[in-house]
Amino acid sequence: MNKKSLGKNLMRVIAVLCVVAMLPVTAFAAGATITITAAVSDSTVLATAAAEAPTLEAGAVLDVAGTHSTAGAEVTYLVAPEGATTPIEGIGQRTSASETGAFEIKVALPQDIADGTYYIKVGGQDVDEPQTRYFKIGAGETPAVPNANLTVTVTGAGSVTSTGAYEGEITGGSTSEYAVGSQFTLTAAAEGNDKFIHWIDERSGRIVSTEAAYSFTLGTDTTLRAVFRAEGAPAFVIFKERNNKVLLTQDNSTNVTVPDDPYAMGYEFESWMNENGLPQKLSAGDVIAANTYTDDVVFTAQHKATEDTYTVTFVNAQGAESGAYKYDTRLTVTPAAAQSGEKFAYWEKDGKIVSYEEEYSFYVAAYNTTVEAKYVETAQVVTPEPVIVMAEPFMVQTNKIAFFSERSLPAGYTLIETGILVGDGLQELTLGNAMYTSVSISTDSNGQYTIRKSAQSGETWAGRAYMIYEHNGEIVTVYSNTVTKAYL
Repeated sequence: MNKKSLGKNLMRVIAVLCVVAMLPVTAFAAGATITITAAVSDSTVLATAAAEAPTLEAGAVLDVAGTHSTAGAEVTYLVAPEGATTPIEGIGQRTSASETGAFEIKVALPQDIADGTYYIKVGGQDVDEPQTRYFKIGAGETPAVPNANLTVTVTGAGSVTSTGAYEGEITGGSTSEYAVGSQFTLTAAAEGNDKFIHWIDERSGRIVSTEAAYSFTLGTDTTLRAVFRAEGAPAFVIFKERNNKVLLTQDNSTNVTVPDDPYAMGYEFESWMNENGLPQKLSAGDVIAANTYTDDVVFTAQHKATEDTYTVTFVNAQGAESGAYKYDTRLTVTPAAAQSGEKFAYWEKDGKIVSYEEEYSFYVAAYNTTVEAKYVETAQVVTPEPVIVMAEPFMVQTNKIAFFSERSLPAGYTLIETGILVGDGLQELTLGNAMYTSVSISTDSNGQYTIRKSAQSGETWAGRAYMIYEHNGEIVTVYSNTVTKAYL
């Protein structure tokens, strides 16, 4: 290196050192600290250890005071059940320390907070070690979580591994018990050049995924089947309904008979579609000759909406007009302006509360209905609650009873599973005694679910919807009203 280059490089180093020297000292300071000087509810002091947590009443106000080592810095906090990281009822906010670093946090606990052990965690800007204080509600014991069975079966040669609530390989045909709400990802792996086909939920007979990895949350007893096809084995011919329920799976080593046209409420069958979305010239009873296909083929029922319409009457609503609509039409309404001294409370459909949200969306069912916005006095407190209701059933396809359910969960609630129970109506239907349980594949907080039940002349069948959800760290099962229908 010559003297000229050396001089230039030396000048660059000196310039960098000068810049560094001008940086504020705080840029190199260690992480900030939070100090809690008091954490109380009335005169009850919160504990630094869960085992020593005091018992508070629901609705108590937590009062946490302390200092942040950085004046004016942001302070963050949350309240959650012991062992959880998701705040209850959205209690996780931000505040700012004063010019001296002092701060105060006041948190009113919900009136419906479940019994259990909880904590309030306080941290903030650049804080390395947040501070935690514990308290209990009621007995302080976390409510017992119900269990459900998970059964995994395998058709063909392949293996299944699990992550989540269980880590490791699952032997085909094995059944194990886990807490309701447990989360899993099951991954199917074919051997050699064999092929994974799909996952089927045996409760509904539906294909729930064609991907090797399938994630879900356990609700009621569940049986999942991984389907594989060996290399060189005859191709599968699969017919399924528009909701993915499998009607026929058969290998093409022999002739395959096309199944009957599947029924879909409010729709009429058009054709069978291949995986490329192209209609096929296949009719019920047609025969697909053996060895027609060398690779697996799936035919899905294609339907179009019938011209039948159903009357929807809106009261105190805007965004959609009262009138006749086709089945499954999605409508969205908001409440009309409230009168002086009143406010919106909830939506009713045919006299039953269906939602506490101002914007209400639903799909037109196969019956006439009235949707009405309800109001209360401005001073009245309206507490949104979980909603699960059944509409009155009716006959379709001559001998089938159609059951309709609708659900709505407020913010802070997580749906695990919902469905409809069917029984003979002689006892109050529950998950423990229902003759038939139909599980929805949807876990949306708001939605509708419809099933059909075949009946013989003279039979009366009852239907009742259920919903399993998580709220404040507790797993809760709720049921709708019970409806009955006789096939005369």
